[in-house]
Amino acid sequence: PITITANGNLVAKNKIEIFSEVQGVLQPSAKEFRPGNSYRKGEVILKMNSEEHYANLQAQKSNLYNSITSIMPDLRLDYPKEYEKWQQYLREFDFDKPTPTLPEVSSEKEKFFISGRNIYTTYYNVKNMEVRLTKYTIRAPYDGILTDAMVNPGSLIRSGQKLGEFINPKVYEMEVAVNAKYIDLLQK
Repeated sequence: PITITANGNLVAKNKIEIFSEVQGVLQPSAKEFRPGNSYRKGEVILKMNSEEHYANLQAQKSNLYNSITSIMPDLRLDYPKEYEKWQQYLREFDFDKPTPTLPEVSSEKEKFFISGRNIYTTYYNVKNMEVRLTKYTIRAPYDGILTDAMVNPGSLIRSGQKLGEFINPKVYEMEVAVNAKYIDLLQK
């Protein structure tokens, strides 16, 4: 083996910069949002206040529920075969759980009827808001350590703001310079 002494900066291979996609006030959590704190995969790194967004989501869910409820008499008369699946959907609708997928439409007429009442638009607005709600909580993508924290609990976080840096402390890389006379000895 050829031994070459080299100096360089050691850099974490798996490093992510944490940015906010939503706006809210940073809430205190079980672990302080401070450099040096370690987190397991899936553990909450930070959480922002989402009460306002949650209230808007519940209002949109209510609109969807009301829209479907308002078409039920017409469904019973014009589409008696499809009525039961929509009735079952309303029975299983729970405001505290993720919105279930809309029932499959059986015919083009039913599809036009449902679409004409803005059921699809309202449903996809609700689904969009549910996805956005998850962005108020940032979880660790892998076991790692927080190396930089730029906000404190109680701070107002703006959309697009950098919040910190997170690394995997087990895998590092070091870039080193190698003399040109050794180039024929190197392999990828």
